[in-house]
Amino acid sequence: MKLTRKKIAIGVGLLMVIVTTLVVAASLYISFNIGVAYGEKRLSEFADASTLHISNKEVPENLGESVDFEAFWQAWALLEDRHVGFSASSTEADDLGPTEQEKLWGAIRGLASAYNDPYTVFFPPSENELFESDISGEFSGVGMEIGDRDGLLT
Repeated sequence: MKLTRKKIAIGVGLLMVIVTTLVVAASLYISFNIGVAYGEKRLSEFADASTLHISNKEVPENLGESVDFEAFWQAWALLEDRHVGFSASSTEADDLGPTEQEKLWGAIRGLASAYNDPYTVFFPPSENELFESDISGEFSGVGMEIGDRDGLLT
């Protein structure tokens, strides 16, 4: 059997199509499985950028061991995973969403509001400084009021 240039060209072309098809199929397979694994949180290296470091984890003695934060962390994770963080009126800085510290301040604010007491509030440090400076003024005087009683200035 004699190979002609035409037969060799057809064979090489067919081999190129087969190799290209295999490379594309392998790439799609690998990409799909990486996406599935990431979606199921099995690939920790993809999540490293959003990993939260928690410090001061000790439970205060007056709370005992009955505090279960599972629902809190589930809500935190759900918001992290699914919050879009974009609105037509937002700026680029707003698109990033709140920082970890802002989320913590929000959680503490929610804890204080759970007491349903109008006098129990939480201010993050920057707001607390403003509040403290507003209420730290000095008041002076004798506490008199001037009014009109029976046509007389009293």
